[in-house]
Amino acid sequence: LENYANNLIKPNFTDLQNSVTTLKTSISNFTQTPNETNLVSVQTDWLAAYKSWQYCNAFNFGPAGALGLTRALSEEIATFPVSETKIATAIETPNFNDFNRDSRGFLAIEYLIYDGTNAEIVNLFNDTKRKEYLIALINHIETKVNTVVNAWNGSYVNDFTKNNGTDVGSSTSQLYNEFVKSFETIKNTKIELPFGKRP
Repeated sequence: LENYANNLIKPNFTDLQNSVTTLKTSISNFTQTPNETNLVSVQTDWLAAYKSWQYCNAFNFGPAGALGLTRALSEEIATFPVSETKIATAIETPNFNDFNRDSRGFLAIEYLIYDGTNAEIVNLFNDTKRKEYLIALINHIETKVNTVVNAWNGSYVNDFTKNNGTDVGSSTSQLYNEFVKSFETIKNTKIELPFGKRP
């Protein structure tokens, strides 16, 4: 458990945090000066950040787990697929405290920065509300990720390493369950859904 925490989980969440910070900077540059060069920078940094997220996707427990109305980190920042209709509504009236998690997160950013040719996308970002929503999306992701990283760098790592039993709530059980859940998500939403095998 110490090895997992110190050599796998914490470094991967830190990498995610750093890549989100980089993405936030490129989004800031793009929204201040919408052009194709800055858009490509956002697209490049989005891909790097989303890849970093994949290395954390199986650790949706503890500080990244569900708590009350807040869902697991995977749902808060990486719900797939997104809803084009809900994103359009959210651009006009942003709300990060509702249940429309399919209108935010990494995949909502992906939709905004890849939906069309680069020239078409740049033109769409002449809309102030669209710019503001893109900034709000990355701020929301940053807040969620920072909360998880701060917890792992704080007292939670000791809770995790000391919880070395084999019961349902043990750290080993949480690791295994989230790994399986991550695998099931790939199967259900990335394969079955596009093939029309899942409603």
